[in-house]
Amino acid sequence: MKPTNTVAKLFSSVSTLAFVAGAVAFNGLALGQVGQVVAWGAGTTNTGNYSEFGQSIVPDSAQSGVTAIAGGYFHTIALKNSAVLAWGWNGFGQCTIPDSAQSGVTAIAGGHGHTIALKNGGVLAWGAGTTNTESPPNYGQSIVPASANSGVTAIAAGMYHCIALKDGTVLAWGRNDEGQCSVPIAAQSGVSAIASGWGHAIALKDGRVLAWGLNNTSQCAVPASAQSGVTAIAGGELHTIALKSGAVLAWGSNGNGQCSIPDSAQSGVTAIAAGMYHCIALKDGTVLAWGNNGSGQCIIPADAQSGVTAITGGYSNIIALKGPIATITGVLPISGPSSGDTNITITGTNFEEPVTVAIGGTPATNVVVVSDTKITATTPAGFPGPAVVKVNLGSSTAFYYRPACGSDLDNSGMVDSSDLSIVLLDFGSCSESAVVAPQQEPLILQTAEPAKSVPNKK
Repeated sequence: MKPTNTVAKLFSSVSTLAFVAGAVAFNGLALGQVGQVVAWGAGTTNTGNYSEFGQSIVPDSAQSGVTAIAGGYFHTIALKNSAVLAWGWNGFGQCTIPDSAQSGVTAIAGGHGHTIALKNGGVLAWGAGTTNTESPPNYGQSIVPASANSGVTAIAAGMYHCIALKDGTVLAWGRNDEGQCSVPIAAQSGVSAIASGWGHAIALKDGRVLAWGLNNTSQCAVPASAQSGVTAIAGGELHTIALKSGAVLAWGSNGNGQCSIPDSAQSGVTAIAAGMYHCIALKDGTVLAWGNNGSGQCIIPADAQSGVTAITGGYSNIIALKGPIATITGVLPISGPSSGDTNITITGTNFEEPVTVAIGGTPATNVVVVSDTKITATTPAGFPGPAVVKVNLGSSTAFYYRPACGSDLDNSGMVDSSDLSIVLLDFGSCSESAVVAPQQEPLILQTAEPAKSVPNKK
């Protein structure tokens, strides 16, 4: 059955279900370039005054192609084509990238006046702390120990210390006046993630948060709610945050309301980060922020209200990474049984790893990015009727789940995204129709009661 551009009035009783795209760019306009860094708060000027060092002035080199971001005290770090970029305060050379960090880098992090990177399993560090005088800012944090020269899989940075993850064991070096580099036995095996605050270290083990070091505001006193089921961790100056079942948890200093979680961050959150006195969360591609707003860091600009895929924080600014804005131009076949297991091909633009495909809100299986314009996947089970198909952020179209009583169906129809198209689906005694609106408008799907006047398709 092929689509027609005239509305067929086949049914006397029609109910309309409106599905408005919840992601960006339903009009086809990309709100940001792929891999574009967006920053706001302190550092939107470069006066050299306190906190205004241009760390939120994104250079041209970071306007596209960036794959990772990190925030230092007053500087910003990005990763592009496996090379480190850095801008902002450079008082200790933390933004002067050594030759060794201009290729092959896979992870980045920043502290007060130092920058660290991960390359071929070994930690690189530069800026403050290339000596150890036990006085600010030189505590040996940029002197990488032999144990961190190979096998490292993750890195993080505190004010004057560094931590790394190797074979499930936390390594730490630099300032240790509060025991932040004295790794407890519990963090010497089975750790899956690490983070750092100003003077404390944080680890995730079997869904449980571990924390040690400076504890003057109970930032290391892990509450019962964070001792199971946690999936992500982050640290501010004197507070710790965690992500559990899509909800943000926070404890420690609350002098700026950073540990008072707003309702919007109590469900659906997919990533967390922290600045010095503020918290950051990512929900449906939108940045959420609360706590200290002295530099406007908690006032989210339009560019960060959709399409964001990564977040991080500096002293009093926020950095976000705009992800690829995918669009869908077609799905074949256009329908399948409600039991699922239909192999579909999705065509469109800007398809790339990592990719998420959901149909009716349920993840698809066997997802393969064949090219930047083609994805294959297998449908999950779903309720009979229309289901929204989404790829990452910024894309949406329709797949129709046939009811169990459906008969033969011609699946050669194609969604025409250039203008309004009506796709007629003949299910015999379960006859239904679906109206698919163009990409430029909210998706509208219609279903109707069975009509005996429509013959079975044999």
